[in-house]
Amino acid sequence: MKPSILVPVDFTDNAFNAYLYANNLAYYLDCTLHLIYVLPISSDSESSKRSDLARGEKEVLQSKLRSFSRWHPNEIIEKFFPVETSVEVALGDTAEQVIKCANKGLFRFIVCGTRERHSSREKWLGTVSSNIAMQAGIPVILVPNHAAFTNLDTIVVGCDEHANDDFVLAQIAILSDWFESQVHFVHVQQGSQDFEVIERDILEALVALQKKTLKVEMATIEGVDVVSALFHYASEKKADLLIMISEKRSFLKDLLFQSMTRKTAQPTSVPTMIIHV
Repeated sequence: MKPSILVPVDFTDNAFNAYLYANNLAYYLDCTLHLIYVLPISSDSESSKRSDLARGEKEVLQSKLRSFSRWHPNEIIEKFFPVETSVEVALGDTAEQVIKCANKGLFRFIVCGTRERHSSREKWLGTVSSNIAMQAGIPVILVPNHAAFTNLDTIVVGCDEHANDDFVLAQIAILSDWFESQVHFVHVQQGSQDFEVIERDILEALVALQKKTLKVEMATIEGVDVVSALFHYASEKKADLLIMISEKRSFLKDLLFQSMTRKTAQPTSVPTMIIHV
């Protein structure tokens, strides 16, 4: 059974851009795609009122999802591949339903679109994509609305004491092997931290995991704002993917939940993968 890539869809251009990115990624990594649309509700009472409506709409929305996966005007100028695709319609809180779906399937990644504009409610509560990234147990790729898939020639990894985690390095090895990527492990130094031992562990683990020639570069840069420093480095290197490794309730609470998706969408077109340890 092939692994799959999960793509939340709200039928916007941003969602299609993320779907197109996932379509390319699925094609090259030999995965299937699963599109999910969540009909949002704000309360239990609304849920009971909308249950009949949701049942009536489900078939229409599934058909719309299938059409969404087959055709869009952007296909004229972008690469699009015939990838096996399934669809699902759910009712409830969007992030909650996406996580529920991710937990019950064999998914390699979740791919979410991000937006430049946010409502006042989202500024306080966080965007749907950041909530998904904070809660997911699998890697989440946040795709800015102008990002287009290219071969992952250059991958930048935000590197701290968690970067030598076996699961993290296995994910990096899969991508870098397939795309023959140059991988930059970048540590943003704040104070007098010694990173040399972890660098050695990373290299030894990657040598064991990778099947093709190892192309790795280690870098330490100064920075007060870790996220901004990594985005700046990724932009300078013309990275095709930025990977950030996090502990769910600390790093993301401070950085991702408050501003990650806005920073991802605005200063750079580099898609960002969040991996939890």
